[in-house]
Amino acid sequence: MEKSEMAYPKAFMETLGQYVYAYYPDGKINGAPEYQGKGVDTRCLAHIKEKGLNPANLFIMGRNLEQYAKSTPVEEIASFAAEAALIAVLSPERNKVSGRYGELWCMSKLDDIYHEWKKEQIDPVKESMRFYNEHPEMHENIKGMTASGNSFTYFASTVGGIEYMLTVVPEVDGFIPTVKVKFASSKREELREQWVQGNNEEYQLVADGEMISVQGLSVEKAIELWTSQ
Repeated sequence: MEKSEMAYPKAFMETLGQYVYAYYPDGKINGAPEYQGKGVDTRCLAHIKEKGLNPANLFIMGRNLEQYAKSTPVEEIASFAAEAALIAVLSPERNKVSGRYGELWCMSKLDDIYHEWKKEQIDPVKESMRFYNEHPEMHENIKGMTASGNSFTYFASTVGGIEYMLTVVPEVDGFIPTVKVKFASSKREELREQWVQGNNEEYQLVADGEMISVQGLSVEKAIELWTSQ
């Protein structure tokens, strides 16, 4: 789906600072670009209509290039920037370092940079509350909840020596759930074997230390399994 200038929030475009951009016809950095330029804010999107360029082929070659002016002598800015850019583009085999501010030469699709930016904007605490409010069917089963990093986990009661945990990772386009199954230590092997035999054909099971992780579930299926005990 094509994006207009308004499709990218101003707050995101401002994070790019001064940048160099290029449009590559096949969506890969290969050969000569269709168009290349420099700019700030939405300058890189101004050519979509006037030149008939595809925004899916838009790459940010280098970003936040104003950093060079902050700690580089004026007479050396151009040479340091050019050196780092050439190393990034050509990847010479004998260069062991990327050059000054080499990390600024990201050579990434604008869409990919935007996706990563959106992930950074996710607030796990707010998302855990949204998930909770959107799924009242799980409320009576919740016996505890913890948050760690970018995920949160709901705990249910232990029944018959088996405890189900629902771990949820908020993503840009929704939630990724995983159900973890923990077995009582007193008869772990027996319970684990029985549980796996009864569920390995229906679910995607992955060994997770002393537990079993059930992956590849929709949110609805994950909640259904988590509340099934």
